Amino acid sequence: MNLGKMFFLCTLAALSAPCVRAADGPGAACALLTQAEIDAATGFKTGPGNPTDQELPASAADPGKHATMYTCIWSVPAVHGQIVVGMGPAPAGGDAKTLSRQNVGMDALRKQQYTEESKDFGDIACSGMSPPASAAQGLSMSYCGTIVSGKFVSVTSMGPSKRLPLDQVKALLDKAIRRAR
Repeated sequence: MNLGKMFFLCTLAALSAPCVRAADGPGAACALLTQAEIDAATGFKTGPGNPTDQELPASAADPGKHATMYTCIWSVPAVHGQIVVGMGPAPAGGDAKTLSRQNVGMDALRKQQYTEESKDFGDIACSGMSPPASAAQGLSMSYCGTIVSGKFVSVTSMGPSKRLPLDQVKALLDKAIRRAR
């Protein structure tokens, strides 16, 4: 599974429920972290953040409501990986743990026999997924997400090599949360 597909599945599943309000707009996710912060967390030089947005489909519970997930992607060329910050409207009645762990993207990785590590920090839910040894092109992923000020905010590290420890991803999310308020 490629990086973009894995990120898209996890993001789509986490945010496809009815939304309470829109996120701040294009480019907003790139303002949540700096390139220097990403460089320090990964130990490698990254490229500049690339803002993107994804229109998420309406949920079955509320077919008239669409939402946009704003993301910023920093490439980490030395390890063929990336750091992705996402921000979108928090689904009504959703909590970070459910959104982070009970979704189509995570289920797809579990079916592929990925090894999962989960760790909670209060309202912040973090998960790490490592591919089985038999996976020829497996990708490792570390992810933390939470709901803040009506927005679902997440930080994901993905790449073909060893995954970033959950504590480091959580530290990046803490910085993003302060700026998302």
